Amino acid sequence: MPNAPAGEAGWMQAFNPEAIPVAVLVFLGTVLAVRLLNRLLQGLSEKVTGRRLLIKQINTLVAFSAYLVATVVSLTSLFTLSSEALFALSGTIAVTVGFALKDMAASFLAGITILITKPFQVGDRISFGGYYGEVKEIGMRAVQLVTLDDNLVTIP
Repeated sequence: MPNAPAGEAGWMQAFNPEAIPVAVLVFLGTVLAVRLLNRLLQGLSEKVTGRRLLIKQINTLVAFSAYLVATVVSLTSLFTLSSEALFALSGTIAVTVGFALKDMAASFLAGITILITKPFQVGDRISFGGYYGEVKEIGMRAVQLVTLDDNLVTIP
């Protein structure tokens, strides 16, 4: 493209149009595989009712992982990036994931602090954020209270 801006020409050089059918097949195969797995695990969760929530969690994690792998495979086949571009992209992704997990990390550290300092224990009655109740569980990310009207409240 003689009249294309330099940035667009660089982008078009990195794009591999012959890989479009491969990317489409990868995504279609992933969608079909995830649907099949979903049906299989749905049937299994109905038979094994004691582990239903665990099976559904596993299904969600496997589906997310499959879609993530399909996206990476498709993008790497569609675009040939230099090592500098891959390095910059991985840094951007790392910063994005860091900001996304910031609140979870804060809750995790607060849970560790509660477990070490022990300001309250399971069975104590506490008031927090407008809720009053008995501490049912102290986890790494949250504290569960049972209020006086038997509602379960999770406090991050």
